[in-house]
Amino acid sequence: MNFVIICGSRKRSCAPPPAADNGNKRNEYRMKYYLIAGEPSGDLHGSKLIAGLRKADPQAEFRFWGGDLMAAEGGKEGLVMHYREASFFGFMTVLCNLRTIGRQFAECRADVERFAPDVLILIDYP
Repeated sequence: MNFVIICGSRKRSCAPPPAADNGNKRNEYRMKYYLIAGEPSGDLHGSKLIAGLRKADPQAEFRFWGGDLMAAEGGKEGLVMHYREASFFGFMTVLCNLRTIGRQFAECRADVERFAPDVLILIDYP
C-alpha cells in the first residue's frame, strides 16, 4: 500500500489546529481532505483512512475519486468519480483511451483546485 500525502500551499499546518481552550465551544475550523484511489484495493485502503480521519476529526470534509467503500465512509456526495469509470488496464486499452484519460486528469485537477483541500492523498494512483 502506497500513500502520498501532499499538503496544500496555504500558510497553515496540515494537521488540525489544536482545540480552542474556551469551555464547550467547538473549534470552527474544518480540515479538507481530497483522496484519489484508482482501483478496488485503493478503495479499501481509502475507506479505512477516511474512517480513521473521521474518528480523529469528526468535522473533516472529504472529496474523493474512489469507489463504494470510500463513499460509504466519506458520504456519497463526496464521490466525484468511481474508479470503474477511470481505470484502464493494458497497453492497448490505455492507448485507445488516451483522450479520455487526459480529460479525466484535467477534470480531476480542476476539481482539486476548486475544493482547495488542506491535504491531497494519492492511494496507488497517479
